[in-house]
Amino acid sequence: GSHVGEFQDPENSVRAPEGKKMNDMLIAGEIDATIGPDRVDAREVKPLFPDASAVEAEWFNKTAIYPVNHIVVVKSEIASSQPWVLGELFAAFKASKELYLDCLNSDGPSCADDELKLKLKGIVGGDPLPYGIAANRKAIEMLAKYCFEQKMLPKLYTTEELFDPAVMDLK
Repeated sequence: GSHVGEFQDPENSVRAPEGKKMNDMLIAGEIDATIGPDRVDAREVKPLFPDASAVEAEWFNKTAIYPVNHIVVVKSEIASSQPWVLGELFAAFKASKELYLDCLNSDGPSCADDELKLKLKGIVGGDPLPYGIAANRKAIEMLAKYCFEQKMLPKLYTTEELFDPAVMDLK
């Protein structure tokens, strides 16, 4: 199921039937591809792009779009009644990120995720974890466009319609 209870899958989406997993269906040949968090046996399934890092770098060099990976959501009631929370959360996450990147740059990678961040830093030529609306505007606009085209959104939203005005200027 979805992370958001109100979300309705578009008509063209595929979900595993009760008792099945998408990866098992992929290995059995019931579906041709899947996107998901589960790891699959590399002997059974091959990636769509054998050199995904090269494809990522090519995409970034062509579009200057850095895909959004995660987003923090605050309930409207809290954003309205306690708007200071938005800035405080942003500042806390940004400070944490800066500490992480400082350690990564000085101590080097300690796990596969650290190695990925360094690889991304090489691709984008700077911050591998850009925070804020301004740093991610092109990616947000692309995501909204694709979500609308794939019928996950009922209309094409602007960035300003998607985010609380209080966060639009956070940097």
